[in-house]
Amino acid sequence: MKIDERDTILSRIRYQKGDGMYEAYYEAHPEKQAVDDMLRAMPEINAPNTPMYQPLKSPFADSAFDFIADIKQFSRQCAKREKQPVDARLMSAQIKKLALYLGATEVGIAKMDTGDYYSHRGRTKAHYGKPVEGEGAYGIVLLKEMNREMINRAPHLEEMTEVTKAYFDLAVMGMWLSYYIANLGYDAKNNMDMDYLMYTPHVAEQAGLGEVGRAGLLVTPNYGMRVRIGIVTTDLPLIADQPVDYGIKALCSICGLCAKHCPSRAIMRGAPVAIDEGQYGYVSDQEKCFKMWKTLGTDCGVCLSVCPLSQALPDEIRQSLQTDPRRIVKWHRERIGKRIYTKEALDLFKDE
Repeated sequence: MKIDERDTILSRIRYQKGDGMYEAYYEAHPEKQAVDDMLRAMPEINAPNTPMYQPLKSPFADSAFDFIADIKQFSRQCAKREKQPVDARLMSAQIKKLALYLGATEVGIAKMDTGDYYSHRGRTKAHYGKPVEGEGAYGIVLLKEMNREMINRAPHLEEMTEVTKAYFDLAVMGMWLSYYIANLGYDAKNNMDMDYLMYTPHVAEQAGLGEVGRAGLLVTPNYGMRVRIGIVTTDLPLIADQPVDYGIKALCSICGLCAKHCPSRAIMRGAPVAIDEGQYGYVSDQEKCFKMWKTLGTDCGVCLSVCPLSQALPDEIRQSLQTDPRRIVKWHRERIGKRIYTKEALDLFKDE
């Protein structure tokens, strides 16, 4: 199912009266105007009048996003040199080694087709409404693990800062790989925060790195939802990995902790529903989720922490994912209970 980026809340929230995008979008979707106007009127994320704000520490996360915004103009790299002949299998192995060297936790390769990309762009005025066409045939998918101690402090500033750092690291890794590919004579696009051309969890699933879970995010067997995703798309000849049934969808169907503990009640409970022809999944309420972000002043992150696979499961329990996922739910209920929530600030965020 193709997604129109204009329909995503992170695009819609940017539209302002008089910018052309606002008028064009709500003429086509008047049913979304009232809720979006309400969300726009709320304090900005990380604003001084939000509960989690710390005047000397909150700007640290903002600074990373400022940097990402500044470099996204370089995210698309066209071939800089004569095209080098490559063996697709050897090149795939080389790219993976380099990605791990740069700091990726895991890396996979997805075969991209037109359905994997957004139908139209919608996040910036320069690209608003433009069809996404002619993009790379392969996606190099980079995962970055996020620190468990920081995520377990969700929805406090530690969680948002760790998420921000993951996006920052992925932006730099993806940029280096994009420039490298261009120097081999091929085109590359660094899909990073603020400049994605696709729904990244689906592509990461296609690359065999995990499965899309109940919350609509990627769930990995080793890190649960404690990962963020960067994707370099390219015409460089590569060998695609294949999706893997890790048992995560089966776990999500019986677990439901992310929905139960979601403070905004944005995550769907119950059984999966038909979302496309022959495909079933869960539908989250992105407006409710984003309203909680604005209420807190952080990106919340409770779902990232509460996922059983995000925690330090004993190896024998984690290995039962494919054979007996109920064992994981039982272990979490008996050993952890609701969730691990550490309210005390980390040293990094304590006042001296």
